[in-house]
Amino acid sequence: LALVEHYSGNFQLAIQQYKAVIDDLDGFGQSRSAAIFNRHLADLYRTQGPTERAHAYQAIDRSIAAATKGGHEDVRRMAVLSRIRLLISDTGHASTMDTQASLDEIESYGHAMGMPRMLADVAYARATHLLQLGETRYAATLARRAISIATANNLRLRQMTGLGLLSRIYQHRSLTDAAGTLRRRALEMAEACDYANVRNVMTHHKVG
Repeated sequence: LALVEHYSGNFQLAIQQYKAVIDDLDGFGQSRSAAIFNRHLADLYRTQGPTERAHAYQAIDRSIAAATKGGHEDVRRMAVLSRIRLLISDTGHASTMDTQASLDEIESYGHAMGMPRMLADVAYARATHLLQLGETRYAATLARRAISIATANNLRLRQMTGLGLLSRIYQHRSLTDAAGTLRRRALEMAEACDYANVRNVMTHHKVG
């Protein structure tokens, strides 16, 4: 239910429900599930902008700690990846060399374990970081890779966000028509799935 509220754009209710779920999971010693839902909570806070950045870091650090304590390496890597994405969005806090080295390690793990979600998220993170640095050509290649992985594995949310990212990259390259087409496609998919959180992001990054 917390995830449903999150994806539907009811963020305050989602936060309350996430916290209640996490408290119960902690109480029952369910470290894997607690780590997963702390990561979701961190991702929600991340999309709320700089005012919620401290809460995002707290949630993601709790996720990493819970996954580490329980020995859930796949969940820990996904949480570390979420922390990298948080650092990238937190302008000026992501070291290029450290970021790429961490992403290389996570990508290798994703390939070894056959985790398309992880691979799509790594490509998305790399593309976002390059766009932040002003490099758009390879960023577009990576965004297309993220979309391709998401499409092949029916990862609809990642497909939408990848389209949105590629739209922003094209806009930076003054490819306004192509950017607008991608953005409309992402919005259509978000409407079909009733993902209001994605629609809100698309509206915030309006193209053209």
